[in-house]
Amino acid sequence: MSSKLLIQIDSFDFNKSKENTFIETESFVIRRNNKLYTITSHNFLPIKHNIINDKTTFSICIHSNWNELLILKSDEISKETKIFKKISTKLPNIGSILFIKNEKAIVHEFCFYNFGFLPKYPEIVYIKIKNDSPGKILSGTPLYDSREKIMGLVSFSDENYIYCLPGYYIIKTFVKKNKIQLPNNLDELVKINRYLVKNDMVYNPYLGLNIPVSSYFLLESNRKIDLTLINNDDESVYISSDVNFREYKSNELILNSRKLVRNNNYYKITSGTIHLLKKIYPDLCSTLFQFLNGKKNINDIKFKLKNGGINMKY
Repeated sequence: MSSKLLIQIDSFDFNKSKENTFIETESFVIRRNNKLYTITSHNFLPIKHNIINDKTTFSICIHSNWNELLILKSDEISKETKIFKKISTKLPNIGSILFIKNEKAIVHEFCFYNFGFLPKYPEIVYIKIKNDSPGKILSGTPLYDSREKIMGLVSFSDENYIYCLPGYYIIKTFVKKNKIQLPNNLDELVKINRYLVKNDMVYNPYLGLNIPVSSYFLLESNRKIDLTLINNDDESVYISSDVNFREYKSNELILNSRKLVRNNNYYKITSGTIHLLKKIYPDLCSTLFQFLNGKKNINDIKFKLKNGGINMKY
């Protein structure tokens, strides 16, 4: 059975020729708690429940709202399918050799990008891999070490590099709430647990890396966390063990939803509509982002395409 998947994506009403558009991704199978799951990426696109692999149909187990993971189940997994049994929590060392599609891949560095590449969202950690032909590697392709332990999966690529979501995100997707959760407004943050916060970075012992504070909270919202803070009123230091995580929402944020919300031939701006527009009409997507720059209430803005251009409406 091939590891490639076809995933049907939603389409704009004004783009009837694209009604049955599919994206192609790679996938791999893991064993967790004696159950088999197929792992791939939704690419932040609005997908439909039509996911196929040869003659196999999949059902969605977890459609992650805080990273690009799409976790699937199927009643039938071929006996020839390779099953990965271990997933690494730690990041690999820079310069270490890993494998993508049985070819060597060298870890170049680690980098951080906003969730969905959208402004003002928490950052996600990526493993940056040097590769001679990054454009040929599909999202969802597994990244693994010489012992066949999953180190991550391919998310996206540019002209020179492949960017992989670490395996730790797979583990966390199974165990934490399926939403972006951050603490309530905090005073000046000094430590998270016993690790110092400096320049909005803090050490994450599970990954083994200094990461942005927002990345830490995004990953660890299901854990008990002690925060050391400075009280702005009297500059005293205190420790809070009662961290209240809440769903991250704001009028200045592009709505985190991969559904296409229609209203009188206009579309509400969401993470899903942005990524679909970027895939089908990249130039018009750039125009939309220029219009959104500096706007205080993005939630009230809608758009539609007309005569080859894009119209925005408050």
